[in-house]
Amino acid sequence: HVQPDAEPQLPARLGGQPASRFLDSCPQAFAPTIPIADVCVEVQARPPRSYGSAAFDCSLTDNRERAGRRLPTQQELMVALATPQVQLAPGGELTSEVYPSSTPGKLDVLFVTDESGSVGLTPDNGDGAKSYRCVADPMN
Repeated sequence: HVQPDAEPQLPARLGGQPASRFLDSCPQAFAPTIPIADVCVEVQARPPRSYGSAAFDCSLTDNRERAGRRLPTQQELMVALATPQVQLAPGGELTSEVYPSSTPGKLDVLFVTDESGSVGLTPDNGDGAKSYRCVADPMN
């Protein structure tokens, strides 16, 4: 039984579009990603590179549609590794976190060494090359 004063329920719309049109999604072009810890994480690790090269490669991925991808923080990578779809690359993976090196003017890069999130430092040069994966912010 409908009350005479009740207005009909209409689907939620914004600018004539259904609300479902504005849900966040993760990019699938080039390297597919999955949603983890409020970011979209690439499922497959990329081949070893130095930190500078890896950061640059990430920034170029999807940069025509959005701001580009970036390296994950240690926390983002640790949480991603707790999911069955993401496996740590042999030798560990780079994060976005850097520290001054004992060599003046150089950087050391934090990398994740195991699935529980343990870390090590590697130099930002060819000798310190590690696998990496990029992350992106979800988009609608």
